[in-house]
Amino acid sequence: MHSRQELIRIATAVVLVFGIATAGQAGQKVTGSGQAFYAPKANATYKLADGRSVQQAASGGTMVATQPDNPLHMNTQDCDGTTVLSADGKTSKGAGYCVNVDKAGDAAWIWWRSDLNGGTWGWIDGTGKFKGVEGGGTWKVMQTSPDGKSVNSWEGTWEMK
Repeated sequence: MHSRQELIRIATAVVLVFGIATAGQAGQKVTGSGQAFYAPKANATYKLADGRSVQQAASGGTMVATQPDNPLHMNTQDCDGTTVLSADGKTSKGAGYCVNVDKAGDAAWIWWRSDLNGGTWGWIDGTGKFKGVEGGGTWKVMQTSPDGKSVNSWEGTWEMK
């Protein structure tokens, strides 16, 4: 037989364990960083009358998180966007979106904005574990090769609902 104090300690431990498990799933704050690797799918460039150019691009890639338990680790990603380049190619502004899919089949939609060397990103919504996710971060271009492939670094903080 357990004493009354032992039963209270056991009951308290059970409540704490279930409370922590629930808190870990709902309202979990995640901080992450990593790299994203992209290959072009389709690109089109249009010259404007003032010398600027508009680039429309579609690419596919893979997200790799520094933290292996991060929900973005090893997600596939398809992105579409439009960028306007200055006539001298020294400045640009762009925006678009990406669809991430993880190994469980949950999808997340992310928006992005860019200048010449990187920009910001944020969550739009998602399915499964990504449903209702909020937050975002920054990204930077690390490398672009002549064939259009690129590597970006990313970091961010978000809350899983």
